[in-house]
Amino acid sequence: MCHFLPSDTLVDRFHERGRQHQPKTTPYDKDWKRLYLFGGQTYSSATLQLHIANYEVLLAKYDYNNYTKFSEFIDFIPEDKKEQFTALVSEGQLISRTALQAALDTADTAARSVAITVVMRRASWLHLSGFPREVQSTVKYLPFEGPKLFAKKTDNSLHTLKDS
Repeated sequence: MCHFLPSDTLVDRFHERGRQHQPKTTPYDKDWKRLYLFGGQTYSSATLQLHIANYEVLLAKYDYNNYTKFSEFIDFIPEDKKEQFTALVSEGQLISRTALQAALDTADTAARSVAITVVMRRASWLHLSGFPREVQSTVKYLPFEGPKLFAKKTDNSLHTLKDS
């Protein structure tokens, strides 16, 4: 899973705005709080979109499998109707494959939205946490899932913070 850096677009706006104020001023923190809350709403929307897309994939796959099973009945159809039935089955398979691809694309977009939202919320949470800048910059680049979570480099970074 690739991790987006918090220096992406929306987070950049808040960093720029924050440079105009003294650290820990109220308007600056309010903006970060709004970003955090917006991230929660966006996360809910993106996960809903992902669930809907997954359901669409299941329906499209089911539809395609049904049309595939229809092709087994071609031998039992009278000769004068075979051509129409074959065309109907072929069109149904084509349409269901197209619907499946569209649902997969939607699921991919929703998954990316979820990932970006997680990064945005993580960045705003780090800022609002009140941790010193050094801790924030170290934690910002630590992996937060998978096998790299317990890597040697991660342990060294955390021990360095603990010692300081």
